[in-house]
Amino acid sequence: METGIEERSVRLATGQTHRLRGAAGWAITCCAGTVWITQEGDPRDIFLRAGESFTLDRAGLALIYALKGMEDSWRGNTGMTVVNLCAPVAAWPAQVRSGTP
Repeated sequence: METGIEERSVRLATGQTHRLRGAAGWAITCCAGTVWITQEGDPRDIFLRAGESFTLDRAGLALIYALKGMEDSWRGNTGMTVVNLCAPVAAWPAQVRSGTP
């Protein structure tokens, strides 16, 4: 069933950045770890921990930076952060919709 919404998960190592351009309206959910989000022309710093979400509200460049990896009770900080990106299919760039690099 076509929902008109597409979701993608991105795994980031601690200290890694994921860049998005023209992604206003995309919902960013931190699934594991802690991320910092900054948007072009926006003085706010947005910090998300696992389970928290933020919807991008600027059309310019947005950066998602992995601050801290997921905590594991046995190993501590695993160094891995997982972010879920959710947007209407029409909002995804053509190369993302088709799965090409």
